[in-house]
This record gives sequence, C-alpha cells and structure tokens, in this order.
Amino acid sequence: MKSYLPENKGSRSRKRGSWASRAATAGLRAGDVILKIADKPTDSLAALQQITAALPATGRVRITIWRQQKEANIEVEALVH
Repeated sequence: MKSYLPENKGSRSRKRGSWASRAATAGLRAGDVILKIADKPTDSLAALQQITAALPATGRVRITIWRQQKEANIEVEALVH
C-alpha cells in the first residue's frame, strides 16, 4: 500500500458490497485510511473489527481518517443491524 502517512498505520477503506454503501453514508470514501474509531487506533484489520464489535449499538462515533495527505475527523451515527 503506497501511502503518504507519516507511519504505516490505519486500515484502508475499500468499496465492497453493502458495507460500501454504509461507509459512504458515514462519509468515508474509497482510499480513506481509518486511523482511529472512538479515539482507539486501528492499526490492523483485526483491531478495526475488535473496536467496531465493542461499539454501542446506537450513538455518535468519531472516526479519524487520513484523506488527501491529512487527518480529518468525521462523526457518524452508530447503528448496528
């Protein structure tokens, strides 16, 4: 993964199935790198899965992403189906 991140960290967002539409609704774009969810680092896919599995079913969640060579925060509504 070629990246301009200062370190090798995060999980890259990719378009795949129904997850892609939920991610797009949340404000994620293909190529975004998810650095943190709820202020917890997502250094691997396993970490990303563990963090999201532990989130409450509803409420607002902050996601820190790397987009266009800079960090950005987006707030999304957590809604587990």
